[in-house]
Amino acid sequence: MARKASSKKDIQKKKSNDIWVIAVIAFFALVIIGMIIISKLPKKATVPGWSTTAQVSGLTLGDPNAKVTVEEFADFQCPWCQYYFQEIEPTILSTYVETGQVYYRYIPLAFLGQESIDAAQAAYCANDQAKFWEYRAFLYTNLTGENVGSFEQKNLLSFAKSLDLDMDTFTTCLTTAAHTQEMGENDTYAQSAGMSYTPSFMVNGTLVGANDLQAAIDAALGQ
Repeated sequence: MARKASSKKDIQKKKSNDIWVIAVIAFFALVIIGMIIISKLPKKATVPGWSTTAQVSGLTLGDPNAKVTVEEFADFQCPWCQYYFQEIEPTILSTYVETGQVYYRYIPLAFLGQESIDAAQAAYCANDQAKFWEYRAFLYTNLTGENVGSFEQKNLLSFAKSLDLDMDTFTTCLTTAAHTQEMGENDTYAQSAGMSYTPSFMVNGTLVGANDLQAAIDAALGQ
């Protein structure tokens, strides 16, 4: 009897162990399936917290009557332009533009490939709906490298959707390259200014680099 009882307990223990093994396998299977499903979902754009108290008008910021005018030449795929946007521009805006001392203008260029062209076109399309600066922030915030897919059309459309733009209008604008003329004018202006790298800046007509921008502004203000 003792042997039979022991055998019965062994069988029950084995069943219990089998159930536990099956449960563990099922759990990890569900985790793997979940990860696969998540990886297939459309990736949401990173939402930037960009804002300014300066007057906004098209591709310009600040008081048009300010003593100093700063023009930025930049390519949306340029990593140093992204660095400027993240690390230097906030100080320029808060110290000079938002205090009425500098009138700031952004000039989109596109020389790093098709994604640069598409991104610039998309930014102009966003400007048609008075969202240029917010869209620009999306571009720089979501840049992960040059011509690696950051600014594929699906992503450019996603940024526009995140900003609640009229998608029919935006899509038509983007797919027809509606702002090619403006891009050509920007190239001509940059060449006439002697611009050879991005980001470059004109401070009251004098071309400087990002590292010299603040000193150039201070000099133009007489500080």
